[in-house]
Amino acid sequence: HVDDQLGRRAALMAKVIALAGGRWKVPLTPLALGTVVTAPPKFRDSGVGGKKIPNVTLSNNGSTCKITGERTVPVAGEMVPGTGTYYVEYVIESTRNYGTVGIGTSDYTKFESFAKAGYRGASNDDDFKDDGNWEKDNLRRTETFWFAANDHVGVQLDTDEMRLSFTKNGKMIASYLKTLPRKNYVFMVSASSTFTLNIAKTPKYAALRTVGGSVSTSPTTTVAEASWITMEMLVAKSHALCLQLSHRHVSTEALSAPTDALSAPTDAVSTP
Repeated sequence: HVDDQLGRRAALMAKVIALAGGRWKVPLTPLALGTVVTAPPKFRDSGVGGKKIPNVTLSNNGSTCKITGERTVPVAGEMVPGTGTYYVEYVIESTRNYGTVGIGTSDYTKFESFAKAGYRGASNDDDFKDDGNWEKDNLRRTETFWFAANDHVGVQLDTDEMRLSFTKNGKMIASYLKTLPRKNYVFMVSASSTFTLNIAKTPKYAALRTVGGSVSTSPTTTVAEASWITMEMLVAKSHALCLQLSHRHVSTEALSAPTDALSAPTDAVSTP
């Protein structure tokens, strides 16, 4: 009975996933791991309205992005103010001239340009694009923020305090000095020339929260390591758990059944 019910729910969830997959602004479901919600590991090569972004090549089921020319590319999922902390980590494959990682407002439309108004991101040469302008001093650093091939570079957005931070190879090293406007945001990357990067399947960084714009060195309460959780995985795990509970319920009933046969007189056994 439990299995039948779950099967129907899983089928309904699959339809919801299929319908949502056709939109680039799929809300990131707050699957809280401590205070961290991880982003879906997929780039999108289309902007608002489904218009394809030229000179952008995606591969590996959307986890690898290659940009040639001045382009901005979103990661699927929309981050809404007051819904927790979000984190995505990239593995840099190659970069030429300016390559940046950051966020853009959900109504951003300048995908055929490089980091215009509405975009904020850290670049590979220790500079910072702030709402489309180069504003290096608006990023506080604990060390120089260069990044190159094979580096793990992360972007964290705290939608409760509206704070933006950046990691490199497992360390929090930079944070945006200002409080972000309370708008919906999307993770984005932007380049002025060739830029290739992958979304990390296993992030190196155990995401930390920013406190008042400063870099916090205290980990979140329950997160040991950020990990990808997709809706499909959640449904599968829920299905397996219900099956286990159903099996345990049946097994418990069997164990608690009357033990008449076991406790029956042993005359037949003890008879000479």
